[in-house]
Amino acid sequence: MIFIINYPSVRTGVDRHNFIELLRQAIDFVKNIDKFRNSIALVATKVDNQYVKQGGNFILVDTCKIIDAIGDFLLEVKNDLKTKSNINETEALFCKKAVKFMEVLLAQDAEQYTRIGIFRRPDEAGALSEITLLKEEKKITS
Repeated sequence: MIFIINYPSVRTGVDRHNFIELLRQAIDFVKNIDKFRNSIALVATKVDNQYVKQGGNFILVDTCKIIDAIGDFLLEVKNDLKTKSNINETEALFCKKAVKFMEVLLAQDAEQYTRIGIFRRPDEAGALSEITLLKEEKKITS
């Protein structure tokens, strides 16, 4: 199961409403998170192609750095939900399940998040299958 969300919804410092809504729907849909632990992933779409200047050249920000930033966002939300207090029983149950769901997404192998992917905003016109940048992202996500 791949859960899709717009990239701005998983950035630190941005309103979390859309991400929390995704969590609510995912938890409602996936009743037994442990059973599907190895089948859950998150893909952030519409990731802007940001460039950094290195020497005299502009280099595309590495996919791993963007995924790490998304991972940092998830950790922040997870920690906030774990420390929530003065909430009713229903909200406490949601927080518990949401934390478990995010722990699945935060799985790592060799310090890289294995359950988080991105889909960049196309930087040229044409069929998505023909755009070089998107083909490279598909290889990484697969």
